[in-house]
Amino acid sequence: MTSVVMFILVPQVSLKKRLDVDGVAERWASALPELIVRNWR
Repeated sequence: MTSVVMFILVPQVSLKKRLDVDGVAERWASALPELIVRNWR
């Protein structure tokens, strides 16, 4: 039987930003009034 190292734990990692919630919110916030008026019944 032998031991094999499979994972090395590090105290901190850097991940790329995957979701740009603020950018999407700003784009929709500017378009929202027009969408409301256009779809008003």
